[in-house]
Amino acid sequence: MTTSEKFNDKRSLLYRCYQQQPAALTAEIDPSQLGLHDFSVKLRYGFRGPQAHAVLSAAQITVPSAANSLCTTPSGELVLRLSNSEYWLLHPKASGQQTLLESQSTEQCYSLFCQDSHAWLVLTGPNIARIMAKLCAVDLREIVFPHGAIAQTSVARVNAVIAHHCFGESAVFSILSDSASASYLWDAIQDAMQEFKD
Repeated sequence: MTTSEKFNDKRSLLYRCYQQQPAALTAEIDPSQLGLHDFSVKLRYGFRGPQAHAVLSAAQITVPSAANSLCTTPSGELVLRLSNSEYWLLHPKASGQQTLLESQSTEQCYSLFCQDSHAWLVLTGPNIARIMAKLCAVDLREIVFPHGAIAQTSVARVNAVIAHHCFGESAVFSILSDSASASYLWDAIQDAMQEFKD
């Protein structure tokens, strides 16, 4: 499959960027190497409402104990708790549309369609905190922003959610931002990376 083709029948908003960096759209990444990867076609969805915690728990999905934190399920899904009543589920290995728990939506727990509303970028490799320091006022060094932490902040003047987690043994940042700003944010992060490329 070429980078300009649809990935699992869904095209990323950033597919035009791959002319400059073809390796960005890959099924597998090396998280130990410096890179910016587009996971926007990967499966993600959310729930909000006073019963969101109960719905996820009933589905035997472990949820973080506090807001602005995440946990990883045994199968590799990321469960982000953005507030006391809002949760996002990110599936780094799966593509497609939301299917799990769709029937659980009620007035007390309704679906969030972040598959379409937000782009998902993954920044990997060494110096990721130093790269983000050029774009974000939050200190993302591991000593103050450990694995499992989430920051809801501004990145290059774009509202974003930054999640610190691991792929294998390597720490990465998942960055979720409004889809309309995806290309701008991609370019801003790429520019910040230049100093650290060989």
